[in-house]
Amino acid sequence: MNGGLNTGIFTHVYGEAAAGKTTFGLQFVRAMYRQGMGTIYINSETTSPVERLEQMTGKSFSDLETLVKIFVPKGFSEQGVLIDDLNLYIRKNTRLVVVDTLTKYYRLALEDKKTNYANHRELNRQAGVLKGLARHNDIAGRSGRFVEDSDLNLEPKEGYVHTKMVHHMSSVERLQRCY
Repeated sequence: MNGGLNTGIFTHVYGEAAAGKTTFGLQFVRAMYRQGMGTIYINSETTSPVERLEQMTGKSFSDLETLVKIFVPKGFSEQGVLIDDLNLYIRKNTRLVVVDTLTKYYRLALEDKKTNYANHRELNRQAGVLKGLARHNDIAGRSGRFVEDSDLNLEPKEGYVHTKMVHHMSSVERLQRCY
């Protein structure tokens, strides 16, 4: 990552469970807060990032919320609407958008094989919107994606998703768990 995230690009981070993808994203949120810069954090995970962010910054969320906006979509289509509307939430001091994780709801949507093609297109569209948003607003972007342990050997097994992330994201990085 060469010391940080670059503005104007969207970086996609993937790895197995407990590799540190969420913590990695929150480190950037903390850095932005310390510099007085705004962050938009889209959280599709089941746990809230608020407590961890409070621990990392030593501040209560009521102190953080002027610079850190957290959104929690309830499904894949709601995530798409939120991504489409991100320009409404970006302020002059917003320098970072974090999506944790971009593909959680997508993976759940794939359980219905009748809609897989539409879901592939929607993920592709969301990734393209995020990349354009970062470029147009000169902000840094970071998304994450969980992959199974066995997927990592094949870089990863979800070939379609990996190919699209490489195509749409300016940078794709793999985090590995330290044992």
